[in-house]
Amino acid sequence: MNKRRAWGMAMVAVIGTVGVVGLARAEPSACARVGVWFGEASDAGLKWLGNHTPGTNATTGQLSFQWAQVDPSYGAKFQAYRMTSGEGVWVKVGPGTYKYTWFAYGLMPFATGYQPPMPATMDVPVYALRVTGTGIMTSCDHMDISYTAEFLTPDLTKTYYTVAGTAVENRMPFSAAP
Repeated sequence: MNKRRAWGMAMVAVIGTVGVVGLARAEPSACARVGVWFGEASDAGLKWLGNHTPGTNATTGQLSFQWAQVDPSYGAKFQAYRMTSGEGVWVKVGPGTYKYTWFAYGLMPFATGYQPPMPATMDVPVYALRVTGTGIMTSCDHMDISYTAEFLTPDLTKTYYTVAGTAVENRMPFSAAP
């Protein structure tokens, strides 16, 4: 009887340990997308700090990008001298899999080519950039991304140029200050 009890207690201890380790090493499908991420699309020469916030439920949200490295002229294809922050949305479509769309605008100074009635100090859009794609979490702190970027007229009526590529994002290791 004591052997049986000892065996049972040992099994409970092993199962409990496996359960705790399992919680500590969550599968990517159990991880939240919400947080601050550093991303890079090396094929496009683009690096960013992205903030992914929750939406109205656990499967949707907003995203915002601040550029750490960007060529707004996209290899001298456009006369843009800067690009606005990227703003968009994400939706969870499966375990660890997300779809997203975001927009940004390439801007040039007023004096470069636009005429009144715009004020001379105003930047004007050269193109709208619409990026759509899929992200797959390979761990709670890493996402592999495939994307299609469309460079459109500022009024979104005509496509100038389209390119597809890949990117990665890694979660930034923030913690609350004591």
